[in-house]
Amino acid sequence: MSHFRATCGPITVLVLALVSDPVFAQAVDSSANVKAVMAAENAYWHGQITGDTAAMARVMAHDFESFYPGQGSIDRGQLLRMIRPTDPGGHEDLANWKIRDYGTTVVVTVDYRVSQGEKPTSQSSVTDVWARESGEWKLVFATFSDIAPPSSGP
Repeated sequence: MSHFRATCGPITVLVLALVSDPVFAQAVDSSANVKAVMAAENAYWHGQITGDTAAMARVMAHDFESFYPGQGSIDRGQLLRMIRPTDPGGHEDLANWKIRDYGTTVVVTVDYRVSQGEKPTSQSSVTDVWARESGEWKLVFATFSDIAPPSSGP
């Protein structure tokens, strides 16, 4: 498991959507925004899983910031230095995608599970905030919040 994933612990962060224009009546081509952001999300997650930090950096804003349990605020450079490929035998799953399109800002939430073999080692809820910069979608903020495993009895 990468150093990045091994250090995630409990965190609660309220993410306020960074909506630059509070007027929601404008015409928004939501399908184009969602398609473009999902392509960028896929590039980001593929880079994280494989250790391809160049792929991650291409879709991250230069002022990217995140909050990680036990580590506080992490900037773009710090995160990219922490990333390592998933260990052999490890597996990462992304499920329950929710995408909220606000025109120039898109908020993505997803459940993220890391397993070693058949045994889950961590499960988190991830929130990513994307903003359009110079015509491209860039990841400006991300956070992981641990999801407690279900209890096995009373």
